[in-house]
Amino acid sequence: MGLFTTKYGSRIAGILSGFDRLIFRGTLRQLSHANGLEGYLKWAGILLKDFREGAWRISEEVKKAAIMKIREVERPVIHLRSSKTDKLEQARKIMAANGIKQGPVVMFTSVELCYSFELMKDEKSGKLRLTPARRKCLFLYRYDMHPEFGLMHMRLQSWFPFQIQVYINGRQWLARQMDKAGLEYKKCENCFVWLQDTQRTQALADAQLKTAWPETLAKCVEEIHPLHKERFGVYRYYWSLDESEYATDIMFHDPGFLQSMYPQWIQHGITTLRSPDVMRFLASREKIDGRFQGQIISDVKARDEGVRLKHRIDRNSIKAYDKYGLLRIEPTIIQTRLFKVYRRLEGQPDSPLAWRRMRKGVADIHRRAQVSLAATQRYLDALASVEESTPVRELTDKLCRRIQWKGKSVRAINPFSHEDQNLLKAISDGKFTINGFRNRDIRHILYGADSSDSVLTKRRSGQITRQIRMLRAHGLIQKKPGTHRYDLTPKGRQIATTLVTMNEISLKKISEMVKAA
Repeated sequence: MGLFTTKYGSRIAGILSGFDRLIFRGTLRQLSHANGLEGYLKWAGILLKDFREGAWRISEEVKKAAIMKIREVERPVIHLRSSKTDKLEQARKIMAANGIKQGPVVMFTSVELCYSFELMKDEKSGKLRLTPARRKCLFLYRYDMHPEFGLMHMRLQSWFPFQIQVYINGRQWLARQMDKAGLEYKKCENCFVWLQDTQRTQALADAQLKTAWPETLAKCVEEIHPLHKERFGVYRYYWSLDESEYATDIMFHDPGFLQSMYPQWIQHGITTLRSPDVMRFLASREKIDGRFQGQIISDVKARDEGVRLKHRIDRNSIKAYDKYGLLRIEPTIIQTRLFKVYRRLEGQPDSPLAWRRMRKGVADIHRRAQVSLAATQRYLDALASVEESTPVRELTDKLCRRIQWKGKSVRAINPFSHEDQNLLKAISDGKFTINGFRNRDIRHILYGADSSDSVLTKRRSGQITRQIRMLRAHGLIQKKPGTHRYDLTPKGRQIATTLVTMNEISLKKISEMVKAA
């Protein structure tokens, strides 16, 4: 992992990278647009005016066939009143109660919104036509203990265009592979905290990329949609990877090292990493498209298993966790348009190879794994810039001295004073990582909303101006060209991160760190 392993290699016990969550989507492309669906209705002998009745009849047949298949193996079919019910948890309880080791577990049904079509009358021509519309229909969720993938599920939309989702957990899949290979491991929920042989385990994870997905997923269609060949035999499902999570778990010899460093990495991630940095994690390293108009958001959440730091670009994201004594970095890719793959034009096998936009189709899964791993490496390299060995005294030595700047004397910064500590904390606020901060922004943080007393507001503004001048003189911030905004400099990020973290750490934590040392 580049700079990160170079810096912390002696502390790392092992690294494992591979897919975590995989959500595939099967689409009958011909039925996903009005013209194609009208063609199917002609093939099936259904008049356009009879679309509602014909669609209802086919839907009932599809549901009946899917439900009958699971009842044949004496598994329950349960209707859920709310689509928000935790289906996975319910499936696990049923599996445990019935001692199911392999095969079907349960089928849930739930009424949810779906993408479909409605029959409308064209106002100009007076003719009937099919129009894309959102409507409610019954969804079928089938949970199976698969011999290769472990606990997984399939989801069928029981109305045109009969989309299918297949959910697979990559870590459960990997556990099955290790069991078959005779490799020992220790697992906490979805994380491997100890591996007998990291290299052999990584080879098994890499082997997942060689899966023949169209053939594998076609078998899922036979289970969840047994009427497919009879009713839609001329139409085949096109498979895409709707959502992927590619997790890299870093195991340390001493969990105490992660406990001591993770707060600094979190502080660094939320206060230092700016929008160009996040773009480089989840897009091209060499060039950022200046036309990008999406949202870039960073946030931190504390959870039972640890603290999660997440950076999001539109629907894609990269997350950091401290889970069960290991560090997990996990890119999630939903939108593929920011990435490229070296391929020919789709449907044109004789076209030249070139870097083209990545598709969601399963043909580009291998490339998706590559860009996810590259994003992880760039993110870890950014974390490696946090310097834990530099003495605080060395960072603050010049900071605590009066200096000359532009011919004028500028006071020292006292990192332990209440006033300067609040100032450092204010300029480190994560909401300024993209656009920087203004005098007004810092004034509102330190003093609250502007007073109705214009003289007081002007006096406070002048005070902030002098503090900004002091920060610039000491090299902690720099002005954004052509604006009245300021950014932290690399030096300022390091000093602010260190001092804010140091002042917020508890005596108990300091005592633990001293004992560990």
